[in-house]
Amino acid sequence: MNGLPERGIDILTGQPAQGELLAELLQTGPLAPELVLRYAIGIGKALGRVHDRGVVHGSLSPWSIAVGEHNATILQPVAQDARAQAYTSPEQIRGEAPDWRSDVFAYGAVLYEMAAGRPAFAGGPDAVRAAILSRSPPPLPAESPVLSAIEPVIADCLNKEPL
Repeated sequence: MNGLPERGIDILTGQPAQGELLAELLQTGPLAPELVLRYAIGIGKALGRVHDRGVVHGSLSPWSIAVGEHNATILQPVAQDARAQAYTSPEQIRGEAPDWRSDVFAYGAVLYEMAAGRPAFAGGPDAVRAAILSRSPPPLPAESPVLSAIEPVIADCLNKEPL
């Protein structure tokens, strides 16, 4: 393979995924803008492949994404993973079943964290749920043209009322 450790099971193939767990990369803070863009594209492509097969993840988070130098893999969801709460869509908080739009919301929250170095919605469980339902995350640092370009994409993904 590519020498990277296995990080879970690929949601599409059922095979062990290779790469680094995105959550581990985010422990050191925001990613470099170029990495944010590379990973945003890779994760978006991987999520598109998942949705093209009619699969909804429903609990996408940095713990369910493995990234490599040239690809990203969406991992099978872990039942009741409390770490995914900050990436839960408003409709899921309201008790609705997740669909592809829920995954897009979670994707936006993941992108925000990659760029900002902190979750889009933070605090205790009640505060996180309230923020997801009613608030937008703080603006990204505008020190990079890449981050300035990706911020509207993140805002669209984090729309409280999915289209």
